[in-house]
Amino acid sequence: MGKYSVHVAGGTRDLKRDPVEYARAVEQLGAGEILLNAIDRDGTMEGYDLELIGRVCKAVSIPVVAAGGAAHLPDLRNAAGAGASGLAAGSMFVFQNTVLF
Repeated sequence: MGKYSVHVAGGTRDLKRDPVEYARAVEQLGAGEILLNAIDRDGTMEGYDLELIGRVCKAVSIPVVAAGGAAHLPDLRNAAGAGASGLAAGSMFVFQNTVLF
């Protein structure tokens, strides 16, 4: 896997910042929660980036909502197990041919 980097503006601008360091910084600035979207997995239905979720969740004390990649209920369990406080799973619910269980 490549090196992680924070992207903004719909993924079009790379801040060249490590997500863990950035999460700590925004927490210090007063953020109440973080929406962590692994944009390379968004819509792929290949599962969340558990390594990224775990690293960010361990680094901050505010809630982290994981997004990007969910396809099945075990994906949700795995992300929660990695530390996510909340879970986004748009594609999982939108695509009707997906078996959730």
